Amino acid sequence: MAFGAEAGSLRPVVADQTGDASSGRSVRDIRGDLRDRVNMVQQQINAEQAQFEMLIAQLEREQNNRLEDLRAQLRAVNRVLKIVTWQHNLRMAVARALVLTATVEISATTAAHQFAQAQN
Repeated sequence: MAFGAEAGSLRPVVADQTGDASSGRSVRDIRGDLRDRVNMVQQQINAEQAQFEMLIAQLEREQNNRLEDLRAQLRAVNRVLKIVTWQHNLRMAVARALVLTATVEISATTAAHQFAQAQN
């Protein structure tokens, strides 16, 4: 005997009597069984689709959580980079100021020395 998708879940799909209409013998109408099978398969499809959509929603939530964590890390790194850049620029400005001060002192000392020699 042939059964539907799962053994025992549907009525057997066999003719009660064999033969065809031309010989006067009738074949059992299996349309009801086929409708039952269609309904069962549709329910399975609907259940799988619902489960699929739930899994997709869960994956999207997980991805959004990971992305938010990464965005937070990116914001923190950008803040640190901004501070380090400011610190580097400050150090460079201080270094240039020190070089300029030393140059001015050397020039002033040299000029004073030259002036003193010129007075002698």
